Amino acid sequence: MDIFGNTPKLGETYSARSGVMTGDDEYFLKYWYEVDFRSIGFNCTNETETLSSQKFFPMNKEEGFKKWSGRYSTVFRYLDHGSEYAARDDINYRLRDKGLYFKEGISWGDVTSGPLSFRYQKSGLIFAARAPTIFSNDHMLLAFLNCKVTNYFCGLINPTLSFNLVDLYQLPLLTERFSSLKSQIENSVDILIRLSESDWAGCERSWDFQSFALLTQPTGLSLSLERSYSAWNATNRETISMMKRLEEEINSHFAEVYGLTETLTSEVPIDQITLNVNPAYRYGSKFTNEEKSLRFRENSVEDLISYAIGCMMGRYSLDEPGLIYAHSGNIEFEPGRYKTFPADADGIVPITDELWFEDDAASRVREFLLAALGQDTLEENMAWLAESLGTKASETPDETIRRYIADKFFKDHLQTYKKRPIYWLFSSGKQGAFQALVYLHRYHEGTLSRLRAEYVVPLTGKIQSRIEMLQRDTDAASSTSVRNKLAKEVEKLKKKHSELLAYDEQLRHYADMRITLDVDDGVKVNYGKFGELLDSVKVVTGGAGDE
Repeated sequence: MDIFGNTPKLGETYSARSGVMTGDDEYFLKYWYEVDFRSIGFNCTNETETLSSQKFFPMNKEEGFKKWSGRYSTVFRYLDHGSEYAARDDINYRLRDKGLYFKEGISWGDVTSGPLSFRYQKSGLIFAARAPTIFSNDHMLLAFLNCKVTNYFCGLINPTLSFNLVDLYQLPLLTERFSSLKSQIENSVDILIRLSESDWAGCERSWDFQSFALLTQPTGLSLSLERSYSAWNATNRETISMMKRLEEEINSHFAEVYGLTETLTSEVPIDQITLNVNPAYRYGSKFTNEEKSLRFRENSVEDLISYAIGCMMGRYSLDEPGLIYAHSGNIEFEPGRYKTFPADADGIVPITDELWFEDDAASRVREFLLAALGQDTLEENMAWLAESLGTKASETPDETIRRYIADKFFKDHLQTYKKRPIYWLFSSGKQGAFQALVYLHRYHEGTLSRLRAEYVVPLTGKIQSRIEMLQRDTDAASSTSVRNKLAKEVEKLKKKHSELLAYDEQLRHYADMRITLDVDDGVKVNYGKFGELLDSVKVVTGGAGDE
């Protein structure tokens, strides 16, 4: 009571604003990876710069528990000072405080079921209604807002799921008493921000992503995935430990100044160290430490396969860091930028449960590891990759990787990319006769014709030939058991052949339509243009299964 009664309030020194409410998020908001990357205006400093040719601008729409910096992945459709809004009389929108667009500040998610978390909002972002922002880069203020003292106060002020501007203004602020510690705390916050930003930049969904961690370890380690993973994990533990130590030091300083050392401990639970490389934060408390460790290794390998497929598609290259191609229509695609590991010629990568095509995804994973890490450790790396995914009895590493890609990769991709996939799965149906990934940004009006001519029609012939061969073997079988086994295989292939014939007819119909896409409309709009040719249509477009 003494603290609240005799301490200046935060609202006396700082002001915050609630940001843009679009009125139609489905139209105006997209994930950055859905749209043509060239249509996004990064690094704007003020609202007048939105008069450029860009359609989209980065938005801070961050929610959830994440301290120090955000996981930015949303872009806001904002043409000519928001001129599209003037033509809309069907929505309730608020384009608040345009003079504050693209300014740096400190933001938080105003709805949370757990501890509050505040983060530095770097310049170049428009702020959303659910990410209210204090337009100050004061690191002392950010330290105060993220310390345990403030979290304790927030629970007293408003113990509900919402924490709004009025609540924020009531926080008792004593940062002027930290003169002797100011430099130390500000330096700690600067480190915490950089650690958090670097952590997010290591994720494929970040627009700052440069390269995959397991392929960029020190010389002498990167040839072996197992040794590279061990080195990376050791670095991760150091990062987690450093963040924990710095946060606890900040907690201790603030608890002492506020006289709350007997009320609050400085300790930060490991699951509240908000780094993606921290298994305790990533997976929560429902798993044992061993289970978290195994799951983290498995997910890291799944991320590596995702990166490998990105290199196959031409999204990334082993020769250059960062995003290489995310335009539209395959226009201006440059094959010469992929010398170490050539990108696929058409952005179509078949997925099959056995080797029907030499350029299928599973075969190219082996080629990728060879190109990235060399011949000497290729078999070792294939074995470690397969073991991480969970090798079944009697499986070879190639078979394990093939099974994962055929059965699980697209499900993981849907989850990673928040139901807005960039590699689209064309699938013939539940028999799994044919599957192929097509890179959204390289799709063009001739892609379906090529998909049919290069893959579906040849596969139909290959399966028919296999059926005929097995039928001859069945007739010549010397025992009933062998004959029955071959007969089952023939029946299985006949079902696949029938499914493939029906799929080919559908594919021919849509290929003749020569469908074009405007990628800036987003995945949800475009994914529904192909009938049942694609997998998980209802999940992506918002029908049944979109919970």
